[in-house]
Amino acid sequence: MVDAPWPVSDRDLCSYYKIMQDTATKVVTITLKGAKDYMPEETDKVRIPILNGFWQLTPIAKGITKVVYQVHCDIGGIIPALIVNAYITDSPYYNLLNIKKMVESPLYPKMVIEYLEEL
Repeated sequence: MVDAPWPVSDRDLCSYYKIMQDTATKVVTITLKGAKDYMPEETDKVRIPILNGFWQLTPIAKGITKVVYQVHCDIGGIIPALIVNAYITDSPYYNLLNIKKMVESPLYPKMVIEYLEEL
């Protein structure tokens, strides 16, 4: 769910992710794709109809990773460009900042994906 600022309605999103790694370079690519019809829309939210993007994680050295994050999204409904543009410029920064806080938290499970290899 996306909590939108007033006066915009909140959004919901169904999506799936595909994780792949180049065995030679160890670059991990996480592909994002919207799945708007996967489950029924919530009555009090606007379904995000289009989402396509990726995360690309390139190992630079032990403990250092270059991150590229690219997303194209139609957030649905009628929203003034001023609100959309303000959100678009801040969203990637806050997404990355919140992910960093989450994975550094002692409550975050230290998950290992068996088929991914580190440098």
